[in-house]
Amino acid sequence: MEKYFRWMPFATYTAVLTYLLLIPSDRLPFVLSTTSDKTLHFLAFALLMLLYLAGLSNFFIRRKVYMPYLVAGFAGLSLFSGLLEIFQYFIPGRSGSLADFGFNNLGLLAGGFFAWMVNCLVSYCAASASD
Repeated sequence: MEKYFRWMPFATYTAVLTYLLLIPSDRLPFVLSTTSDKTLHFLAFALLMLLYLAGLSNFFIRRKVYMPYLVAGFAGLSLFSGLLEIFQYFIPGRSGSLADFGFNNLGLLAGGFFAWMVNCLVSYCAASASD
């Protein structure tokens, strides 16, 4: 049962992110409509990757994540990102762009890299403490 609960933050965040990316621009919260679009895309998808990795196998608790899962996760989330950009063409006041797609993918890579660094530090600290 625990493995289902660890996916809840990822699922909830994905639903909220999808909603925010697919509502008309005049209904966006003020703080989101005044912040740089590219910065928001980068940060949103970096957090999405972190939550994916956290749900995958308790990534931050020294469990190994196999490369095929990382690649599949990146590919799936990148596809999700691309579909959201395409769907934005059909939303009033929104427009999808290749630049947004690029920043989404940079965010995914940055989130994965950050998680990898944290995982290495935690593993190193745990190994040092046991010596």
